This record gives sequence, structure tokens and C-alpha cells, in this order.
Amino acid sequence: MRALFVTVDGGGNLPPQLGIAHEVVRRGGTARLGHEPQRHAVEAAGFPFTPVRDGIAYDAAAPRSTLAR
Repeated sequence: MRALFVTVDGGGNLPPQLGIAHEVVRRGGTARLGHEPQRHAVEAAGFPFTPVRDGIAYDAAAPRSTLAR
């Protein structure tokens, strides 16, 4: 089994995804994750990082108005 997890650095979705990815690997599969602001956490968890290349770059910590979010 091969699994691609596409996440957004939007607050709280990475830890459960890493747990699921660990289970995929434990069962003999492979997992890739990638949203650039999460690179360090993904690599620190032992997974290969493949950045998402399409779409708009999003930084959850960047200041912006409520309407821009």
C-alpha cells in the first residue's frame, strides 16, 4: 500500500495524519507527506517529504485580516 497525505498547516491536522502514516508503514506500506511549513515535523517523524507544488502557498502564522483567511 502506498499513501499520500496532503495536509495544510492549519492547526492540528498533522499529528493524527502522522499517526495514520505510522500505521500504514507498520503494515508494510509507504507514506509521503508534504506541505512546506510542516517539512521539519514530517522529516523529524521519519517520513520522506514531498512538497505540494500546486496551489497557493499558505502560512498559517502570517498576519492577515479575518476576511483574507
